[in-house]
Amino acid sequence: MQNASQYISPLTGGDNVRLIRTISASEIRSLWLKHLTIDLTPEMFSAPEVHLLECVETGFRFFTPPEAAGSSQLYARLMQFPWYYEPDRWEYELCEQLPRHEDKILEVGCGDGAFLRRLEKQGFTNIRGLEINQDSIMAALATGLRVSSDSLADLATSESCQFDWIFAFQVLEHVPDPGQFLTELIQLTRPEGRIVFSVPNNESFIALDPLAPLNMPPHHMGLWTPKVASRLTSYFPVRQVDVDRAPLEAQHARWYCYNRLRATGFPKPLPFLLALVGSFPLRINSQLRNSIHGHSMLVTLTVK
Repeated sequence: MQNASQYISPLTGGDNVRLIRTISASEIRSLWLKHLTIDLTPEMFSAPEVHLLECVETGFRFFTPPEAAGSSQLYARLMQFPWYYEPDRWEYELCEQLPRHEDKILEVGCGDGAFLRRLEKQGFTNIRGLEINQDSIMAALATGLRVSSDSLADLATSESCQFDWIFAFQVLEHVPDPGQFLTELIQLTRPEGRIVFSVPNNESFIALDPLAPLNMPPHHMGLWTPKVASRLTSYFPVRQVDVDRAPLEAQHARWYCYNRLRATGFPKPLPFLLALVGSFPLRINSQLRNSIHGHSMLVTLTVK
């Protein structure tokens, strides 16, 4: 690998970065094949390895090269897993209560429109979505939603006014250049408008498994934490950052227990077997789950 200082932080644009680790492309292929039965050969880029770097100023960790990001075909394959896309997400219930009915709303990465339909049922009319998966776009259009594959740059030139609210659920972790992505969102948001995005919380139990295939390329390109989100005011024209941490959700209880047990050094297959039993109290006890930080966090930015 070249000197880490030759790489640029996608959030600050500076070269104050350090190398965390390097993972070979063959190891990534093996992990995906073993855990997800997905052959990444059609996805893999020309580089023989990927590097995990950390922006020293913000703490943001990101993978390079950017070409390691997954294609729309990869996400179409992942969508075939019933657990991959959850139509009733923790953040939806919070976010549907935020806008006023007269507000202009955009969702980026809207899928088949699950969140937009929730807003529509509540009487919101000035709503639209952006999505890259053509099957999801067709499904959203079939329900009467206004969804397109326009880029943010295209939208910025075609919209006569800016949005009051922009939502992006579980999107930024997949983007190779989140700084440019946030800049484009800010350009589409009116002054004092809000940008709300959810991302996996890498201060939660998911960080206990550094080789989880879904938390590395070609799936995730950036690792977000509440600390990273709090630093955004220093580098973007936003005056406030609010962070809400999700509680542990019932469907993640076994995953949580498995990662905790693996982290303590239990030999295989004990963590898997113990997690089957040990997760049961968490699955049935919501108060217990509420005391544990879950998979995701929700970030709200107020634009200057």
